[in-house]
Amino acid sequence: MDRGEWKMTIWLEPVTETDTEVLTDILMKSFNSDTQYYFGDNEVGGPPGYDDGTIAQKLIKSENLISFMIYREDERVGCISINSYEREIAYFCVLPDYHQKGIGRTVWQQIESMYGTNEWLVETPDYSLKNHAFYEKLGFVKIGEKMYSPVAKSCVFEKIDKDKLTRDKVKKLIKQQPEFMSLLRIVSELQLNDGWIVAGTIRNYLWNSLLDNHVLDTSTDIDVAFYDVAVSYEKNREIEEHLKQVYPTYKWEVKNQIYMNGHNPNTSTYMSTRDAVYHYPEKCTAIAIRLNQGEIEVFCPYGLDDIEQFKVTPTPYVMRDKKRIKLYNDRQKTKKWQEKYPKLTINYEAMVK
Repeated sequence: MDRGEWKMTIWLEPVTETDTEVLTDILMKSFNSDTQYYFGDNEVGGPPGYDDGTIAQKLIKSENLISFMIYREDERVGCISINSYEREIAYFCVLPDYHQKGIGRTVWQQIESMYGTNEWLVETPDYSLKNHAFYEKLGFVKIGEKMYSPVAKSCVFEKIDKDKLTRDKVKKLIKQQPEFMSLLRIVSELQLNDGWIVAGTIRNYLWNSLLDNHVLDTSTDIDVAFYDVAVSYEKNREIEEHLKQVYPTYKWEVKNQIYMNGHNPNTSTYMSTRDAVYHYPEKCTAIAIRLNQGEIEVFCPYGLDDIEQFKVTPTPYVMRDKKRIKLYNDRQKTKKWQEKYPKLTINYEAMVK
């Protein structure tokens, strides 16, 4: 079987609670193989928890990790886990018997198609030269090293195209818009737990800025999201009404995300505001910004490709459920974004699924 045939059969499936044992086996074989390659057949080793199920459970349950089992047809041949908060590869393992078959590259292409092509980090042991070469082939560049002990050091690699829209560029665009900065300060002063400005407020401003129109569009909602189990629906309404009274210029929309999963078919209660943003319908809408100790923080779990390219596509989460696909379809019929942004391309491929 040549490499092209292998690529046609590689697919990803989100990990589940039933995958603990298989994940642990993959982690053990992958890390032990790497250790033996560099230090001898009698050596084994990996990060703490790789061989007792601890890391496997982390991959399954951690809020900020998005983890997949790698399949070759019906065989589970590896796993990959990305940190959506930091846009970082947390774990990327392919079983030793399946190395040098193009699987890793194919998997990474699938990850980038779902979560964006720009601004990625990965950390790998300094001695693992095979890993270094692999990531360099994917477009990563070594940017530094980390020392964990006198005998434990890792290398940090980054993939970034600074000519594209990046989080730093987004921060710069926000900073140069006084009205947007004022909104961020207003929300920050509310001291909402896990409070962010989210979704269309940011997306539309960035689209306007990319069209050389740096005016904040106040004709649409100013979307504020927070997460607080102690705030009732009634208290949520009070917060929103307060903003409308004190700052009547804006159309405030304030939502406690602990109640919002009910608007997303077959979705469990969100664990945080960022978890809620990750589950938004469109990639271009899944973006959040806040002031964190006076500095702008940007969260964009699917990258910024769709915003920069004026595209509307569904998130991978949407595509796993027919009811969520219908919700996405219905939104596109009602939003009429192309009237405001004629160059916008809406992905109607999902409409027929």
